[in-house]
Amino acid sequence: MDQGPRWLTGIVVLLAGGSTASAQPPNYHHERPSVVPSSGQEDAKFAVGQRVVATRTETLEIAGTVVGHLLIGTTSEIVEIRDAKLRVRAFRGWVPVSAVVDSAEATNYFGARIRREPDVPRWREARARVWIDRGQVYLAIAEYSDLIERYPEHRGYYRARGFAYWLKGLNVEALADFDKALEIKPDAASFAGRGKVRLGAGNFLGALQDFDNAILLDRSSADPYNDRAWLWSTCPDRRYRDAERAVASAREACKLTSYEDYTTIDTLAAAHARAGDYAAAMHWQTVAIKLAPENRRPPLRGRLSLYEREEPYTH
Repeated sequence: MDQGPRWLTGIVVLLAGGSTASAQPPNYHHERPSVVPSSGQEDAKFAVGQRVVATRTETLEIAGTVVGHLLIGTTSEIVEIRDAKLRVRAFRGWVPVSAVVDSAEATNYFGARIRREPDVPRWREARARVWIDRGQVYLAIAEYSDLIERYPEHRGYYRARGFAYWLKGLNVEALADFDKALEIKPDAASFAGRGKVRLGAGNFLGALQDFDNAILLDRSSADPYNDRAWLWSTCPDRRYRDAERAVASAREACKLTSYEDYTTIDTLAAAHARAGDYAAAMHWQTVAIKLAPENRRPPLRGRLSLYEREEPYTH
């Protein structure tokens, strides 16, 4: 069985071990901020709400200070444009408009780069990330398998393919790849990925141990905070529920994604519901629904209905 839409939270972390930086909750009177007027002609190619893909790994800056990185091949949505720079959802900081292309053009862009430079692996890595964002996961698996054949000791390719296998519900294959990545060298993203597989397989204790190890190695990544909070909030085995810690962990995940990732906010709502604070649960679930793409909203609305009846969600 394929995994549900909540996989989107950690795609950058699991495919590359990247991280995001923290921020305070934005004002939600409007779904998206408006474009800041700019005189740059480059800005005219892009608009707020447009989905774009990074064509190179770029530093994210605020007032000249580096606050994170946008990984090549990452797909996201523009939330603000200013003076030939833009900011994308769930990331702090600004990147030049020259560092992105429209998402519809991305596979053609990377395909052309692969034909010109067939021995440069980053173009294949980037195209695989785009395949995953488009839901063409088996194409990504083939891409990563080719990279593993060329570079058998590169842990990142095992981790990325493990994530792709997990998306398709191929847990045995996914677990083997995450184990191999951790065998080569333990890292936060591989622990986080293996935790997802264990969570889906009902190994709740093992999943918690993996999420904790991921956080110990990298406290700047939202993914393990979010998954740990989801487990504590929604676990069918009450022995592993912990509402108080779930709320704290979910808040950290939301901070690390600038309160702009609907999946982390969905988790925060579930945590508040488990804690019995249904007013907060309904508020945050409404925010999550506003931020989510239309095709991701039905399960979010279903959870909102539960909270309106003062019932927590159990996965």
